[in-house]
Amino acid sequence: MFLLKDLFPIPQQAYGVYIRGAEWHFLYEGLQRKLGRKEIGYGFEVVGAVEDFINRAAEDELLTMLELVPSSYIAAFEKMKSIPDETPNKRELQRIISSINSFLSRIGSPARFASTGRFIRGGFADETPPALKNLPDREQLRSDVQTLKGENPTAAVVFIDLDDFKAVNDQQGHAAGDRCLEIVASAVGATVAYKGKLYRYGGDELVVVLPNFTASEAVATAERIRKEIERTKPGGTVKVTASIGVAASDIDGMRQDRLIESADAAMYASKNSTKNCVTVWAQGMVSVAH
Repeated sequence: MFLLKDLFPIPQQAYGVYIRGAEWHFLYEGLQRKLGRKEIGYGFEVVGAVEDFINRAAEDELLTMLELVPSSYIAAFEKMKSIPDETPNKRELQRIISSINSFLSRIGSPARFASTGRFIRGGFADETPPALKNLPDREQLRSDVQTLKGENPTAAVVFIDLDDFKAVNDQQGHAAGDRCLEIVASAVGATVAYKGKLYRYGGDELVVVLPNFTASEAVATAERIRKEIERTKPGGTVKVTASIGVAASDIDGMRQDRLIESADAAMYASKNSTKNCVTVWAQGMVSVAH
């Protein structure tokens, strides 16, 4: 109840018409329709009725009420749009949704509003694009590299991190960011097809494992990956390139269980130099010019 009072103004009347707090009326009416009831709760006006409802309702019915809060907010603004300055405010709506999600998190409920605005009672829906969701993750990566130790005396790891990916999310939205990652995953996958295996390490980081590849062969493949990402322009109007690191077991007798960390370190060397380049791990971390 305190949450609703923080989110919604208390109803006020002027000349017999509610000019504030119409959200409560739409919430009350929405509950009537959704639950198929004539009476929702007993109390003075709608605020008291909703308060009584909260005190008596089952958990599933309370989730129904929270689900109706954003639509009640929007409906109230539509009703009051003839009043100056009463226009739907997207930022305010996001604040309401964020507050409800935070409340649900605090009480341990798995229900949430997804980024699409859809209310999901069992927790967040997996909104990861299929092209990324189907990629093996970092745990599988570590397991596979560990398995390689007993099968292939030579192997290489290519660690890929996108340059300026954050700008895509900031300027074009997360849907464009997902699309960018899909394009990159497709480009990398096509480049290493039948040669190695692609993994999603996390965020905008991808990793390729190349069994039976020497360092020089892996660097050549990494350079093809870099050029292909640059060619596809995955960020649209935002220039997205790749900083890439390579580590191989034929470099200075490197143990295979160090390949991932070494390739990661080499990637950061690329990131901290010119970006959009390939660095092979070695004593001195020499960057490969492009």
